[in-house]
Amino acid sequence: MELQNQDSESGSNDSFNSSPDSSLSPVQKKSYRKFVLSFLAIIIALFVGYPILKTLYNDYFAQRGFDAYFSAEQDYLNALKNDKYGGKTPEETYFMYLDALKKGDILLASKYYIGIEGPGRAYKWLVRLQSEGWLGEYVNKLPIEWSNLKEVDFWDRDSKKFAYEYIQKKNHTFYDTAAEETSTIPAGKYQGSIIFQFSKPAQIWKLYQN
Repeated sequence: MELQNQDSESGSNDSFNSSPDSSLSPVQKKSYRKFVLSFLAIIIALFVGYPILKTLYNDYFAQRGFDAYFSAEQDYLNALKNDKYGGKTPEETYFMYLDALKKGDILLASKYYIGIEGPGRAYKWLVRLQSEGWLGEYVNKLPIEWSNLKEVDFWDRDSKKFAYEYIQKKNHTFYDTAAEETSTIPAGKYQGSIIFQFSKPAQIWKLYQN
């Protein structure tokens, strides 16, 4: 009975102390080692390569951002260069603008303002004048003769400012969005001004402000 117990314990210890590789064939051992080495190689490659991949990834999207910016800038410059709404002199532009207003074409009139956003702002302003019934009053106070516009000093070398006098026949009541209150300009004699700015890309004169 004691011998059997010792044999049983000995067999149990041998089984417990045996290496996992002892049950593998040489081919299996070789495959196992290759797997372990390959796995370690992948871990090392990821550890070393991740910063490089991250840098390449960031550079790729940064380049895409730069490309998009330069493309938008080029589109903007092309739009300025292809602008045909203006004349070779401030006088030509003024009468183009005045003619569009007299015809009631406020969309065309707004296109004589400079810049990408300028026409949009001018259009909203002209629409407001029209909806409030003051567009005709505005057109009537603009000089019909160029000689009635007098050039005055202006700080910008690429711009010219002209002043003119006009008579407002009736009070003009409007809502001042800046002051958030209703204001009234009484009837009387006033001085207005128009600023023209030279568009270098298109080589034409544009309206800068009314």
